Amino acid sequence: MTIWYQSGTTSTVDPLSVGCGPVLGGVLGQLIGWRGLFLLTAAPAAMMLVAALLLPAAREPAARPARVRGTVLRSPGVPLATLASAIVGAGIMRCRS
Repeated sequence: MTIWYQSGTTSTVDPLSVGCGPVLGGVLGQLIGWRGLFLLTAAPAAMMLVAALLLPAAREPAARPARVRGTVLRSPGVPLATLASAIVGAGIMRCRS
């Protein structure tokens, strides 16, 4: 079921986060340092871990059978894209030095 306002909210929030995220990250990185950014994420991570352990799991109304073909065909895509990015990045770094 698609919620009618979801696409409008997404199309409004996504560009804001793309623009504000790096700026806010840079400001926070300058103020508290890059190690402080890791500590800043510790509290939300701890709360999510506690919530995952204590709250009951949501139940699906009707489980659909697994789509094996799509999973098998899509599985190599992410590792191959990551490998290609690493190879291209290594080539660029080698050319610069």
